[in-house]
Amino acid sequence: MNNEDQKCCCKPQNNAIEDLSKAMENIKLAVGGMVQSAGNMIAPHFPAVDIIDNFDNYVINVDLPGISKENVSLECSDHALIVKATRIDEEETKSAGYIKRERGVSTIFRRIELPEDADRNNLEAQLVDGVLRVNIPKKEMELRKIDLK
Repeated sequence: MNNEDQKCCCKPQNNAIEDLSKAMENIKLAVGGMVQSAGNMIAPHFPAVDIIDNFDNYVINVDLPGISKENVSLECSDHALIVKATRIDEEETKSAGYIKRERGVSTIFRRIELPEDADRNNLEAQLVDGVLRVNIPKKEMELRKIDLK
């Protein structure tokens, strides 16, 4: 093994962590929902999510500041809750004197995997003060007896 091989294999830990962090950011950019603002692609926007497991239901809170309920789409598949939202700033940009504008239009996409016992047919959702709250009741799971051979 020459000196070049040793340098490659023995990176200081800080550099390895930085490389991993950069790689994760590249993955987010490649597969994440991109935010389009004033015709420019900027960083992906993944809203903060809290998932609470209560005794008889799940509560999912999604931060959607500045977005009205008319601009929120909520879908539920067999395995996931899908949140799509768009924030549109209606202000005329030409007369506003902007030097830089990144907040004109933003699109949010978030897919949240649901537990097996989540009752996907009876969920309720509301948007209050920029937080989407989804209440998902739990369904009773059937246990199946398995015969031993």
